[in-house]
Amino acid sequence: MMKQIKILIIFLFAISMTIAGCDTDGGTVLQDVRIADTGQLLCSSGTDGNESMGDCTTATVTGQDGNYTNTPRARNFVGLTAHSTYSSDYTTEDNVAGLIWRTCTQGLEYDGTSCTGSVTGLNWEDGIDSCEELNSINGGSGYADINNWRLPTIHELITLVDYGKTDPTIDSEHFPDTFSSWYWTSDTHRNTDNASSINFDSGNVLWWRKLDPAAVRCVSSSNTTTDSTTGLTWTKCSMKTVSSSPEMDTTAGCTDTNDRGTWEDALSACENLDFAGRTDWRLPNVTELHSLIDLTQTEGEFINPSDFPNIPGSSENPPYYWTSTTYNGLPQSPCSTVTDCAWYVNFYDGYVEGVKFRSQKDQENYVRCVSGPDLSAADSAYIQYRDENYCEDQDDPFEG
Repeated sequence: MMKQIKILIIFLFAISMTIAGCDTDGGTVLQDVRIADTGQLLCSSGTDGNESMGDCTTATVTGQDGNYTNTPRARNFVGLTAHSTYSSDYTTEDNVAGLIWRTCTQGLEYDGTSCTGSVTGLNWEDGIDSCEELNSINGGSGYADINNWRLPTIHELITLVDYGKTDPTIDSEHFPDTFSSWYWTSDTHRNTDNASSINFDSGNVLWWRKLDPAAVRCVSSSNTTTDSTTGLTWTKCSMKTVSSSPEMDTTAGCTDTNDRGTWEDALSACENLDFAGRTDWRLPNVTELHSLIDLTQTEGEFINPSDFPNIPGSSENPPYYWTSTTYNGLPQSPCSTVTDCAWYVNFYDGYVEGVKFRSQKDQENYVRCVSGPDLSAADSAYIQYRDENYCEDQDDPFEG
């Protein structure tokens, strides 16, 4: 049975976190994925930040996703690369996440110009089987001489979403002919009938019924990355007062009343926050905030309650949290223009959504701020603090 370790630095009410685990044979299993910039390089213009996307240096509303380029890291994909022996096998490598992807959607093959073929949507179990079957081709060597192909987790698949693009929301240079439709992940919902999926028409993350069809992109692990820490520091509690003069909930258990604010208010509040000895707070982008989703939680919100206690909201009033990323997808109601909306994360359902009632920028959502990344710490070694859940019979991976 896999146990998890939590690697934490706690400074007042700010925490920096990554998750790892240990398997039954004593090896260390990295659970998190290093995340890169969302790809959104422009900012929404206008006095309320809800007009056309343009140069961030001239935007009236500051603190937007596009104001922080290459944060927490620059995106870095390499490929399409044909295997030296199996020349029809093409892969694309993500040097940030340390993952190798099959370049084309399952059912398509790259012919030197595009991904061609015929694709039939697969149910969830068939999607899993489709990726695993790649491990036995080429006489057992596996597709592109790799034999650990699998369906990606939600935290892995979201690293491909480019929120600066639309229809599809992906870097088509490295992942050509991607469908603007739902793609499966390996993560199952609590009710076991649904699995998490991403719609590459705009980047929504929702639960999808396992019996329904969706597209599949397979992934394998690379040995090129050194660790998976984000290097980000988060406020432990939600914001108490969302305004240009923000106040934080400083109770030990985050039991104070939490305020909600518009998107512009949330941006301003984090930009002006002076808390826990830091003044470099900002509203997190959509990929950063989604990294806090914890699908191992068997009840309550999909976030670790030990690290982030007393999340506000309920099933009737879900805990929607703003991100700094403007919705740049296909025009959909209720947005009169796409820039009327911004992405938020719903910790009650584990969704990332950009087009719903509370995603309009003049609606009010909860706020959690982030600072960093401290890449000098995150990229050189794991933060050397861990709780008592570490496997006692395992060599300490933090030593040396």
